[in-house]
Parts: sequence; structure tokens; C-alpha cells
Amino acid sequence: MIAIAIATFDNNPEALKDHLDALDESNVNGFTMDWNKATQQDIFNTVHVLTTNQERRDSMFVAMFIFNATILHTLVLERTELGPVCEANPATNKILLDLILRYEQIVECNSKLLSFNAYKVKEYVAESFAVGCYPLISMLNHSCAPNVQRITLPDGRCAVFVIRPVLEGSQLFDCYEADHISDERAKRQLMLSFTYSFRCTCEA
Repeated sequence: MIAIAIATFDNNPEALKDHLDALDESNVNGFTMDWNKATQQDIFNTVHVLTTNQERRDSMFVAMFIFNATILHTLVLERTELGPVCEANPATNKILLDLILRYEQIVECNSKLLSFNAYKVKEYVAESFAVGCYPLISMLNHSCAPNVQRITLPDGRCAVFVIRPVLEGSQLFDCYEADHISDERAKRQLMLSFTYSFRCTCEA
């Protein structure tokens, strides 16, 4: 995500910093944005403002994220052209570390498994091959008995379709990889609490 963020601003970390300094995160809304007219910077904004859940995490896990971010930050400085840029500008160096930490947590909370359907004669298996971060889909709340299903499209986009009747104006619910068919309620609640920092009380 760091590479995408910097590339979005023509490989200019200072331009990225200026953009973030001026960004009013409260005005970024993926639901009301016109995605047909959105620029790459508009799309970047919708990912940048996704939740990190940092304030809800146990301090041990926050420390783990900071540790990982510090290692990644060091590797980026040592092995990319950002090293000299950050050495010359402490503010750029700091924002790089801050963004690595932020995006690490955004991915933890908001990424979706991308999979393809491997059909065999006697069985059906969904094979995961990557993770993706989709701002609109990430704003759907969880249910262990969701009313929508995600499907990965050949061009890398992710589509959502309704799988059971939904009343007009009702909320759409995605499944955060913990469904009532595969796991018992207590196990699902534990996994969701650990990964997403909430206790699921859905109908399932």
C-alpha cells in the first residue's frame, strides 16, 4: 500500500505528505463519491481513511504492529530510493513510518481474500491467491449469516451480490471469513474479537 500511495502522487513523498496534511478525513465518503469520476487520489483517500482499530487493540498487538512497521521502514530506507529522500527530510521519514504502521493495520482490518473456483469432478474448492483492500466493501458490517456474497472478477475487481431477500433500505452484511456453517458460535466470536476487535451478536 505504501508503494501505491507514493505512486499515486507521482513518486513524490513530499506531495503525499502535503496532501495528507490538507486532507479532511471526515469529508471522505466512499458511499457518496462518484466512482466513475474519481481520480486516483480520490480512490487513495477512501482506502487511507479505513479503520485501523488501533485504539481497540491490546497493547501487545499494537507493539507487534510497531515492531513490524519498524522493520519494514528500515528495509525500505536501506533498499529503495526513498532512503536518501528520507535522510534529507526527517518529516518525510516520519510520515513513511507512520503510514507503514497505519496501512499495516488497515490491511489487517479491511483486506478480503481473493479466490478462484477450482472445480474438480467430486469436489468444489475455493483457492485463495491474494488479498485486496476494497473501500466500499470494507464498510459493510459483518454477519455470520450474511445477505451478500463477494466474488473476485477476472480484472481484479470484487463484486458483491445479494444471496437472500433484503428489504428496501435494509443493511447489507458481508461475512468476515467466519460463517455459521463452518464454525461454532463461540469460535467465531473469539476469532472476530481477536482480528477485528468486536464481539459478534448476529442472528447466527
